[in-house]
Amino acid sequence: MAALNSNQSASNHGAAGSVITPQLVGEAVFRAIDLLNDTVAETQRLTKSADTTLVDTGGSLDSMAMVNLLIFVEDDVSANFGRELDLTGNEPLDPRDLKTVGSFIDALFRRLSEPGS
Repeated sequence: MAALNSNQSASNHGAAGSVITPQLVGEAVFRAIDLLNDTVAETQRLTKSADTTLVDTGGSLDSMAMVNLLIFVEDDVSANFGRELDLTGNEPLDPRDLKTVGSFIDALFRRLSEPGS
């Protein structure tokens, strides 16, 4: 996952001025994975690990499950960081960012680090 540097810490604030870190973004993704795992067949459940494949050869998610994961993450980020993300509409992630849970967390952290996001 991405390392937090001193330049990022000043602009990565969530609800109540808390600093958004890669670890906190990872926790949000893992909470979303828990929600997803409650809704999908056992064969589609994800392991909460940075190495878990999302979209690639060996991935277990179908397109609807992937969309649900993205929506669960959007909802968690909104509730816990007070930030609005659009991961399924006008601002989709690059497909490479969805290869693994770790690449997804890194992409989310970069998105939340962008000025004005």
